[in-house]
Amino acid sequence: EAYNHIGTDPSSETTAKILPLIFLTVLMVRSVIPPGKRKRFWSTLKFVALAPFHHVRFRDAFIGDVVTSMVRPLQDILFALSYYGLVVYGTVIGSYGLSEAGMRLEQSWFLHNVVLPCCALIPLWWKFLQTLRQAYDANRRWPYYGDSFKYLTAALVILYAMTHPEGSRSPWWLVSFLLCVVYQIAWDTFVDWELFCIVPPSQQPLQEPWCFRCISSMQPRSSVLLMLHMSITQPLAELCRKIPTLDQIQLRPKRLYKTESFYYRCFLLNAMLRFCWMLCFIPAYRFRNH
Repeated sequence: EAYNHIGTDPSSETTAKILPLIFLTVLMVRSVIPPGKRKRFWSTLKFVALAPFHHVRFRDAFIGDVVTSMVRPLQDILFALSYYGLVVYGTVIGSYGLSEAGMRLEQSWFLHNVVLPCCALIPLWWKFLQTLRQAYDANRRWPYYGDSFKYLTAALVILYAMTHPEGSRSPWWLVSFLLCVVYQIAWDTFVDWELFCIVPPSQQPLQEPWCFRCISSMQPRSSVLLMLHMSITQPLAELCRKIPTLDQIQLRPKRLYKTESFYYRCFLLNAMLRFCWMLCFIPAYRFRNH
């Protein structure tokens, strides 16, 4: 169907289907020849895939980020390689030709339920393991556990979307999707880029919310109320004091460019690209039982 625009000439249709196969053949040959130069490339990818079993260097973490950003092109490459292998197999055994190979691939349960979903989830799994290994090597939890939580939640949200059609997804999935994107944007902004910083409050004491002032002024007359006051009310009040206000969130003082609008544009662009990045992981297909 992808070649209906060519016309009814069988020779032109066959040529249009063979040319991509020739192009893929050249790419596969060049991916292993010359062996000396290609060995370094494949060994680098091997270290990314075997993240939990060795020390994670900057190169491995960077390539892991690149792989997670190329999920949709990788799915297209896997689809093309599957078509290539199916055509070669059908040609060797002589049971079907180019057109039937495309139809077989479109109806392949293994491709749409195993290969392509794994292509979307495995890069996130690699990055999740990389962050855990970094936490183990550094012998500290922060910021590696926070980074691993980002990839874990993204994988869970994507897995749910793969197993449920668009019309039957729960509203809680949509809430989880939005929270996951917001967490990723906040992590990029405050941790990875350090684009914004939280300015410490002034020396003047912060005014507590009226509800906490009223509760704090109450004198519990029973041990149960006193226990609730000490275990719930006071921790919540301390947590509210630690939440920064909008006046405390400012651009970092040390900047390369003078115009502040440039950094705000970068923030908005990153927010839109993060949203599109999450959508790229969710394919148009879903798991099927047949």
